[in-house]
Amino acid sequence: MRGQLCGQLPRFGGRYRSVLRAGWSWHGPSFAVMALLACVLASGTVAARAANFRIDTKIYVEDDSEPVGHNLTLFRAGIVYDFLAAPAETAVFKRSAEGGGRFILLDPARKLRSEISTQQIVAFLAELRNWAAMQKDPLLKFAAAPQFEEHFDPTRGTLRLESDVMRYELQTIEAKNPDALAIYRQFSDWYGRLGAVTHVGSTPPFPRLAVNAALARHGRLPESVRLVIEASKPHRTKPLVIRAEHQISWRLSRHDQQRIDELDEQLVNFRAIPYAQYRREQ
Repeated sequence: MRGQLCGQLPRFGGRYRSVLRAGWSWHGPSFAVMALLACVLASGTVAARAANFRIDTKIYVEDDSEPVGHNLTLFRAGIVYDFLAAPAETAVFKRSAEGGGRFILLDPARKLRSEISTQQIVAFLAELRNWAAMQKDPLLKFAAAPQFEEHFDPTRGTLRLESDVMRYELQTIEAKNPDALAIYRQFSDWYGRLGAVTHVGSTPPFPRLAVNAALARHGRLPESVRLVIEASKPHRTKPLVIRAEHQISWRLSRHDQQRIDELDEQLVNFRAIPYAQYRREQ
């Protein structure tokens, strides 16, 4: 299954590639920057009354001022549209009435689309967890079954998940309503899982699952995230620090609505190909 579902790492520079191999993925930023997440799927009634909102995300390595990843995620009527800036790609997440769903991927340069179901993703992750648990790298072994010490300060909105291998430091805000929190978590979880399937060398998404679960318990959304992966020779000679900055707006602009309408046309007009072929030809 690994050969059928996984593509190769994107053709980026060394620093960006190291981020991918470290398994960084915020809610999911971009399709290329993904990986860390298990969710309890909301019922179909949530989709009918879900809030419309947007999250603009930028990913940074250490203290760099220029982001290595940028994407815009739009939530409308229970459907999620994620626009990756470079390389240009869009992921559309649609839930099914049975609980689960599918990702539709669109490549505007090639005018192609493909899709992968959440059932396919789940099947792959069992294999990935077993593989990670047998590795010598402490990061991979920890990611197979992560255990964090959690600290939440409701007054300051800070959330920390700590271990000897990696730690997350988050600044959070209260979710505007339960519907927004539910659809955010569902998309974020599945997007991170998809990242682990898509990119060979990514860390398993299970640490991020723990972070998402903590956010949901406290009814929070992330404004900023700092992930520190500790040094562990010979795998990493120094700590790796990745930051994500999220700008959350509780309404969609007219331009956002237009982008979604254009995307809906692409869903109809782009040529559909199998997922394995879609990734292989990138």
